[in-house]
Amino acid sequence: MIVIPLEGKIGWRNPPIVTILLIVINCVVLFGFQTNDSVINEEALDFYCYSGLADIEGDAYINWLDLRGRALPNPENFDIDEQSCFYIYYCMITNDEFMGLLDADAVISPFDVQYQTWKNLRQEYENLRRQSFQARYALVPAEHIPVTFVTSMFLHGGISHLIGNMIFLWIVGCILEMGVGRVAYLSAYLSLGVFSSLLFWAVNQGSHIPLVGASGAISGLMGAVAVLYGMTRINVFLSTGFYFNYVKVPALILLFFWVGKELFNHYLGGPSSTAYMAHAGGLLGGALGGIVYKQIMGQKAKEFFEEEKPDETPALLEQARAAIGVLDFNKARPILETVLEAKPNSLEALKLLFVAEKSQSENPSIHRTTARLLTALGGDSAAVADVYREYRFSVKRPALPAGVHLRVVKALVKQGRLQDAEKIVGAYLRQRPEEPGIAPALFVLGQAYETKGNEEKAGKCFLILERKYPRSQEAAFARSRSPK
Repeated sequence: MIVIPLEGKIGWRNPPIVTILLIVINCVVLFGFQTNDSVINEEALDFYCYSGLADIEGDAYINWLDLRGRALPNPENFDIDEQSCFYIYYCMITNDEFMGLLDADAVISPFDVQYQTWKNLRQEYENLRRQSFQARYALVPAEHIPVTFVTSMFLHGGISHLIGNMIFLWIVGCILEMGVGRVAYLSAYLSLGVFSSLLFWAVNQGSHIPLVGASGAISGLMGAVAVLYGMTRINVFLSTGFYFNYVKVPALILLFFWVGKELFNHYLGGPSSTAYMAHAGGLLGGALGGIVYKQIMGQKAKEFFEEEKPDETPALLEQARAAIGVLDFNKARPILETVLEAKPNSLEALKLLFVAEKSQSENPSIHRTTARLLTALGGDSAAVADVYREYRFSVKRPALPAGVHLRVVKALVKQGRLQDAEKIVGAYLRQRPEEPGIAPALFVLGQAYETKGNEEKAGKCFLILERKYPRSQEAAFARSRSPK
């Protein structure tokens, strides 16, 4: 069964880069660095069985069990031959107490006649085993190698192990990467992988069984998804081999798929060193991380999967145009205000609202609407000049914010309407000379008059700059240009 999350934010222009990169790294490690591990392990085990080392350690293990009134486990629980040295070897290395004593020379002591032979064979076996990439970088709790808390999460025991993990990494990775952001997602993946490894190490400090695989980190991601999204329905492509469909399922369902996979591996996969404690630690860490994230960010993560409401703007604008067409401005105004609540910078809505406001120019809202429209028009000087002209025809007394009003001067100058621009600047010089936008407006106006060859008016603009705004940057330019 394949479940692939499908959301509008995932695509060629916005791919889940971190998830893809993690999958590529895991694949490169298995098919690149771990390629020869199986051959190396076979050679090491052949040496173990046929060099005499298996006989020495096997006898020591059985004697150790006998002294304690114990026996080898029932071989029916193992998918290996009862007489095979692999059976005894597996039983031995899974016995943490015995392996701890063996490593401490407490089982085969220096006083034993076989001690030196055993020690040499054990060292040669370890040298052979350590040639494999997995043996060097898997987490073995009894060895206490810090770097393996990170490296072990990028190793896998085989192709099936890799495929199972990568399918689920793709599913939850896409969800979280697009939901919480790439940096937070990558940080969570790495920290949860280390957290699950630490918990495995803490519970199995004497174990010689290696921990490999991304399952701990993925379990953590599953825990985070369960907490952050819960019953939020996500759109997925579902394939069972013969059935294909697009369905919406609660995000929490993915956790049950993951648990089902783990149970399948546990009950039908035969004897295994699968680190279920690491997986449980990952789930716990991911759930706690999800709770912390929700407290800090609220419901932000859910926004990725919430269905976008259909854009009603085009229909509303059409209704407003129809109302304006029959001069029903009172009907058009609230419709346009609704559009602007959703899209405050909608130029089309502002233009239509400006038309409606002009019908009732005594209403103070015309000044606010005109200011918004002029701001939205930006550098379109022709449009700004036209709107301002209509505004001046409609109102008795302009009441625009000073910043907007003085920016209009530049648009008027560009359109060659110098007298209109001069009126605005003159009014501010008389009534509100402290406005910070006057100096730039004066300088632009002076430059325009200078270009037109009107040296008298240009000189007057520059002289006012020098006298009233001597510390402005425009005054500094004016000193070098105004006539002496």
